[in-house]
Amino acid sequence: MLALMIPVCATCIWIECLNARAGNILPRRSHEDGQVLPVHGAWRVGVASERGWRRSRRIDENVPLTPAERSLMEGSTTHNRHEGVLRNAVGTLGLFQYLTVPLLGITAIASLIGERRRRAIAVAIAGIMAALICGGFMFQREYFTSLGL
Repeated sequence: MLALMIPVCATCIWIECLNARAGNILPRRSHEDGQVLPVHGAWRVGVASERGWRRSRRIDENVPLTPAERSLMEGSTTHNRHEGVLRNAVGTLGLFQYLTVPLLGITAIASLIGERRRRAIAVAIAGIMAALICGGFMFQREYFTSLGL
């Protein structure tokens, strides 16, 4: 059970750290008329390079950027890189959590029922708690619907 609990918890913590670095964008929402609604459509990551940033703003590559433009470009591309890493994490390991978290919960409950040793009971309770906490984050952050699938 520890072989399942460690990757489940590590993935949950990793996605939460990436989400914080990307500006706490999960769950992806849009604000219309003061209401918070789910974002529909695919999650597209913005431009993450100077060349792409210049092209998106139609700035010639031979023209030097002003300090204000450079600051804006660096902030924008850094944020977009963090968002891209988060999207990849949610799209791979985040979706895999939908399989591993319930499996961890079932394994922990079965282990709790079948064991009489204190250490095994403690590990089973830790597994149940990990499944509940990671499952809570998974559903609250809406990994699946945030991808726009």
